[in-house]
Amino acid sequence: MGSNFNFKRVADPVYKTVGLSKLEVSVVNTKVFQRLRNVKQLGLAHLVFPGADYSRFSHSLGVCHVTGRMLEALRASNCNPQIEDREVELYRLAGLLHDIGHYPYSHAMENAVENFYRDKLVVPIPSQSEATRKEENEEDIDKSKFFDHERAGEEVLAKDKEIRDVLINGGFDPDDVSSIFMRSKPRRFSNLVNSDLDADRIDYLLRTAHHSGLPYGSVDLDYIISQMRVDNDGKVCINAKALRATDHMLLCRYFDYVQSTYHKTVTGIELVLESVIMALLENGLISCSRSDVSRMIEQGTWCKFDESCVIGEIRELHRNAGDEVIKAMTESILKRQPPKLVWEKEFLAKRYEPESKDFLKHLLKTARNNRIQWAAQFTIEPERWYIWRKETPLTKVGSLVDVASYRESEIDDKDEYEQAVRVLEAENSATSIPIMSMPHSLMSILSDYSIRMLRIYVLLRPGEIGKREEIRAAIQKSLS
Repeated sequence: MGSNFNFKRVADPVYKTVGLSKLEVSVVNTKVFQRLRNVKQLGLAHLVFPGADYSRFSHSLGVCHVTGRMLEALRASNCNPQIEDREVELYRLAGLLHDIGHYPYSHAMENAVENFYRDKLVVPIPSQSEATRKEENEEDIDKSKFFDHERAGEEVLAKDKEIRDVLINGGFDPDDVSSIFMRSKPRRFSNLVNSDLDADRIDYLLRTAHHSGLPYGSVDLDYIISQMRVDNDGKVCINAKALRATDHMLLCRYFDYVQSTYHKTVTGIELVLESVIMALLENGLISCSRSDVSRMIEQGTWCKFDESCVIGEIRELHRNAGDEVIKAMTESILKRQPPKLVWEKEFLAKRYEPESKDFLKHLLKTARNNRIQWAAQFTIEPERWYIWRKETPLTKVGSLVDVASYRESEIDDKDEYEQAVRVLEAENSATSIPIMSMPHSLMSILSDYSIRMLRIYVLLRPGEIGKREEIRAAIQKSLS
């Protein structure tokens, strides 16, 4: 790449060095970007894998770097029309800023925020005047909405003055940057930042493998990137020669999920964390409605809303907890005392097959219906029982999807189809097809499957550990 993308070199454990342009250095030095140093990429996974405590700051630098390498490869493949330096910078900035809106503790907090605000109801007080009721109802309606991390990122680029000034002075519209990671406007290379084969997933796999000590990120990055092309429709794709390496990368992502992200202790303690964050929200110790987040961003206090801030509030909640359940939950986080897994069901099934979906729904419904009974039977409060469900496919869509119907379907479905890995039909061909449609690709079979998982955890106090086997037996009898 041109020398302007090496204005500053940063040492990195995965790529050895990462080059940044002068504008990217200015972005990195903003308060809202520096905040990402204090937001872990993997939530509480470091409580299980001690080295897996890397931040979204280092991940974001990595995504910027990989995005640049992909564009460099497309340039080398005589991409037509040509890719100008300005376009390279735009996509690198989108990669750099794609996680700028993540909450502390990432997905655990995002889930808690969604659950807390999604079903919030407005209940007017009869004694209030009509004008007061209207005014407060409008505020409550606003608070019933929340930002996911992508939308929060868009809000940062729309309302944080410091980062907007940096981008605008560098010649870029912040809305153009956010539109790439939001996929809100058609962009020819958006898949480099958000798709089945993007810089985000590649850096995540490589960085997680490096820090966790697990082997599932051994992606053949150099070869995959060297084989990236643009087809005759202007879509990013890979040469047919890289099909096996791409199959392997998609498998790596699957194994990484089931072995690290969905590790039984990681998911268990993050379920407790979600409950603790719900308690923080209910007690007013933190506020994360749409208006609250927007206000933090506008007032410049979003940069202080990180994991050290939240852990301080958790300690405060623990000190003042009169409720024994709250005390048990906060101790679980503060003292690394995860809930115990007492039952699980895990199986691969056809992703579009209604029978297996109905089977998992039946198990989930039965577990939820029996939770109160189990709680009474073992004198353990219902709030200390956790039910976790996950369905994860290997690709955005499966090989059985009818392409024509997807093109006519709702925009979300079409966009998922557009995010599939595309492969040139033959070496030196100019026509590509989705990897799921390649008959000699593993994904032509595996893309039709999802891993379906259901787990039940109980947060046991030290004196209750002896109940674990009895609880297991009771649940097995109910769910057999």
